[in-house]
Amino acid sequence: SRGLGDVYKRQTDNNAIRRIDLSVNPVEVSTLAFDVPLNAPSTVAIVGNTIVIAESSSASFYAGTLGGNPIALDVLVGRNENAGSADSTTGLSARFDEPSDLSMLVNAPDTLYVADLGNEVVRTIDLASAELAVETLPQDYSLVSSIRLASNMDRLFVMVAETGRTLIHSLNVGASPVTIDETAEFPSAFLEGIAEFEGFVYAAEPNNSLIKRMNVSTGDVELFAGVLGENNVADGPISVARFRRPYALVGCAGDLYLAESSESASVLESHVIRKIDFSQDPTVVTTIAGFATCLLYTSDAADDLLCV
Repeated sequence: SRGLGDVYKRQTDNNAIRRIDLSVNPVEVSTLAFDVPLNAPSTVAIVGNTIVIAESSSASFYAGTLGGNPIALDVLVGRNENAGSADSTTGLSARFDEPSDLSMLVNAPDTLYVADLGNEVVRTIDLASAELAVETLPQDYSLVSSIRLASNMDRLFVMVAETGRTLIHSLNVGASPVTIDETAEFPSAFLEGIAEFEGFVYAAEPNNSLIKRMNVSTGDVELFAGVLGENNVADGPISVARFRRPYALVGCAGDLYLAESSESASVLESHVIRKIDFSQDPTVVTTIAGFATCLLYTSDAADDLLCV
């Protein structure tokens, strides 16, 4: 597992990035302050002591050093202009369209992978180059409604939602050109959040309140947690735990964390962070932050989690 004990949560509707401190019990939640207002942040990454924030509205990326109060943000890639699809040896000249997710390989932290949903591709930002060169990987994913990324030590996992199914591609990014080594299919499922953890790629299926997973070694897929048709928040052993529209997943400090966020104002909503503790036998699910029965409608459905 990765991370020293902090989980960060992006909230698009609130234009906020929140920090969850896992080192204390109960956990502490705080909102990061920035010197400029955020405008619908679409995805976030932590690179060393730097926070990188993408905005789909401006198709630009901003960066700042953690620890400041407020954190000063500068344009990293893009120029807060119109969306586009241009690669460039100079990051400020590159153009994106709806960046939806970010990921890095543990063994290659100088390359930032970007899910560019509007262009239906995955692109790279070379953080080691002085000009932050941007390139597009050769694979394209036509007619998709979602692109999500996860990674382990040396492999990138790209999850794409197509009509009637979701695919998870395992990319060998060390090859030239980059190749797809394996593809797992989840038929009749729309999956949203994705995280690699201890040899599995976990994915959230919000519409059915399920957690599914793919074995990285074999490519086999299976239902991990939840019961089809049971849309509820219930803690306990994994066999009895229930979920309400899980959307985001992250492995952190030896455990798996997930965020739940309902979209309908007509039902009880779930705006919670849950912990899946694999150190216990059987595995146990607990709610560590938020409210499971909230009638206030805030659409945080596309929010994600990351760990540092």
